Amino acid sequence: MKTYLAFLKGINVGGHHKILMKDLRDLLNSLGFKDVKTYIQSGNVIFKTEIKDKTVVEKQITTAIKNKYNYNIQVIVKQPKDVQAILDNSPFIQEKTQDSYFFILKNSPSGKSIDQIQSISYPNEEFFVTSKVVYLYCNAGYGRAKCNNTFFEKS
Repeated sequence: MKTYLAFLKGINVGGHHKILMKDLRDLLNSLGFKDVKTYIQSGNVIFKTEIKDKTVVEKQITTAIKNKYNYNIQVIVKQPKDVQAILDNSPFIQEKTQDSYFFILKNSPSGKSIDQIQSISYPNEEFFVTSKVVYLYCNAGYGRAKCNNTFFEKS
């Protein structure tokens, strides 16, 4: 049985696409996933399944949410080793990692988009964009960050 982490983009943010975590756990359990656990109201889920292909798992979750809630949301599924690699490849020095975040991208941005984004600068914030991850350091706290998840998704 494989362990996966699912990151559901855009649920429970600003009151949009609301899904209670208990309901999300129940939905994933109904798909046959085991040991389903959610993290706060974030839409981040960890679970186990016999399915070997992450893409199949993503499609199952996306379809189940569409069918039950009529929400078109992005679902990104990773294995723990994938998330560990993201953490290990952080461009920030150790002292900054406590105040840093990462955003997993569903699609790779174009080189032009990366260049445009990296020309933007805000005080107390640093970010680094790769083909699949955005790393963000903000020493004033994420709640005050101008370069948040919404900023990167729009850019």
